[in-house]
Amino acid sequence: MENNLQERQSMMLDFKNHKLKIYMYWCLAILWMAVIFWFSAQEADESSKMSSGLLMRIIDFFGNLISDEELDFEFLHLFIRKAAHFTIYGILGTLVGQAAMETWGKLRKAVGVGLKISFFYALSDELHQTMIAGRSGQLTDVLIDIAGALVFLMIWALWRNSRSGGKALKAQA
Repeated sequence: MENNLQERQSMMLDFKNHKLKIYMYWCLAILWMAVIFWFSAQEADESSKMSSGLLMRIIDFFGNLISDEELDFEFLHLFIRKAAHFTIYGILGTLVGQAAMETWGKLRKAVGVGLKISFFYALSDELHQTMIAGRSGQLTDVLIDIAGALVFLMIWALWRNSRSGGKALKAQA
């Protein structure tokens, strides 16, 4: 009888820990959305200064590998900005995917939910930017955002599947 009580208490603790994990992962995804919103709320000059500053740190780090004459600052600045879109939404897709995986326990569903939420958030983000001084919404940015979410989610799904010995996707077939 005492053993049965301990079993039930252990199951309840596992259930509470799982609920806490689900809550934590969804909170991380929502927090990341807030970070994206904050970046998008910056006026064009402020946003440009931030990415230019990052580019200058990268150029300083690599020093004399490329001469100033060979350096195409405008191209590199554009590349940094688009790489940021790709990476930021890759992280969002992965966070949402992990939260969905904890919630429903199905890898394919988690990837789908991660992609859908990333897509709709990217659309809303570009719409939000049209309301910020000097900024505009770009369909190409939405495509880059979704590409980032897709690539990161595929890497994450392959990693999850390999950790389970290939069972994560086979179980859903």
